[in-house]
Amino acid sequence: MDRRDVISLIQYFDNGDEEFLWSSSNDSDSGSEAEIFGAVSEALCLAKGRNDPNNFLAKIVPNLSEEEFIINFRVSRALVLKLSKKFLKSEQYSTLRVPQYVDTAISPDKHILTFLWFAGHNHPFRCMADKFKMSLSSLHEVVSRVQAFLVSMADKEISWPSKDERHEIMRHFEDDKGIPRVVGAVGKTHIMISKPSVESSLYLHAKDFYSVVIEAVCDHNWKFRHVNVSHSGSCYPQFEEYKNLPNGTFLVGDRSYANSDHVITPFLDNGHLNEAQLLFNSCMDKYVVHIEDAFTVLKQRFMHLNHVKLRGFERISQFVKALCVLHNMADVEDLRLFADKSATVNLQPPPTSVGNVISGHLRNEICKITFEKFSQSQHR
Repeated sequence: MDRRDVISLIQYFDNGDEEFLWSSSNDSDSGSEAEIFGAVSEALCLAKGRNDPNNFLAKIVPNLSEEEFIINFRVSRALVLKLSKKFLKSEQYSTLRVPQYVDTAISPDKHILTFLWFAGHNHPFRCMADKFKMSLSSLHEVVSRVQAFLVSMADKEISWPSKDERHEIMRHFEDDKGIPRVVGAVGKTHIMISKPSVESSLYLHAKDFYSVVIEAVCDHNWKFRHVNVSHSGSCYPQFEEYKNLPNGTFLVGDRSYANSDHVITPFLDNGHLNEAQLLFNSCMDKYVVHIEDAFTVLKQRFMHLNHVKLRGFERISQFVKALCVLHNMADVEDLRLFADKSATVNLQPPPTSVGNVISGHLRNEICKITFEKFSQSQHR
């Protein structure tokens, strides 16, 4: 970092675009440059009077009731404590170097709380930095560290169900929605992003916004069992993780999926469906709504997902995956405190008829079983 860079940084704090820091690369070629950058940033923050007596974390957060805490940070105090303890022992925190110009390292709980506020609200970065008494560069590093920490837990927290869990999921789905042998509902939703600076057309959705796609499988408790965030907004992924489905079980999805022995979709209603097929489609609609509800819960809890302002596909996809990990760890009952269905726009692409081009024997078999069970229940 030379004199011109320092001048640019100072000008940024006065008049600059806050995405200046968030659009830069994660890694620096020079540790000394990073330290200079951090030192100058920290000094400018202090010069602007950000260390005022009204300290949000020290004076306000401890006095919040449990409900107020969940409304503000989107998860319970117990989960924050659990995450803070894990983060303290994590590679992301234990290898953190504390530069000499910083009086004390940012604590694990401040890391977690800052990230949760960032994910749970869509406030400007500068306002967030003010609230948590840190520079924008420090905010960037805190979010990056916690994001990496959460993603490192993904294999454990987002996993295919065990044998006992599969039986519980199948039993619940059959009792509640009427179709046997279902181990999950698969679907996808779009996460709006700012216009990328490179190859933006790849991220342009048909509804004229830029996005990345989450494809996920959820169980009866809205818990994600599989998450894929590797597609840009112009893509329509098809589920390919068939090896994780035991023989005789399947997922259910909407008509944007090709009907197969692994993913069952509704019949195309061309006006000539019989009674059994109409009943089957009615049951299928409940599953389609179920995965949509899981995405709605995710977006209601973490409002930043309504428009992610991070830059770079890899960073955005990792951020979304980190929030899916938090979604699985959080108590779904918390949602009653801040749920607002009118606030979340469904960005799901309209289903197409691709799922009905292939006529599967399995779907016909399941349709027959479902209708027979329904008929028997009506004669009791």
